[in-house]
Amino acid sequence: MTTDALQTTDQQRLLRTQTPRADIYAVEAGYQAQLELPGVASDDLHITLEHSTLTVRAQTRPIRYAGSEANSIEALAYERHFRLSDAIDGSAIQAELKDGLLTLTLPKAERAQPRTIPVALN
Repeated sequence: MTTDALQTTDQQRLLRTQTPRADIYAVEAGYQAQLELPGVASDDLHITLEHSTLTVRAQTRPIRYAGSEANSIEALAYERHFRLSDAIDGSAIQAELKDGLLTLTLPKAERAQPRTIPVALN
């Protein structure tokens, strides 16, 4: 296992992989998704957007307690995919990781924003 970079998908297959729990909320400007990623550092988190699919990959690092291999916690991989509609502005997605909670802000594209239509008087 490498300690300086996120493992590739092939390397992750050697780890126990889980789908992180996610809550998705509609907010005024679009959507917000929160994923539970306990034990993940920002260096071990990789988020990509390709062909309308948002992919979150992350992993924890193994923890070895002094004195015994038996007293250790193995590394764990997380992976989750989201299919985004064209109503989301992919270039404006933001991510924040704090205390094991990843918050993704998914703003609506300008064309999907509500607008007021002026009425002409005759």
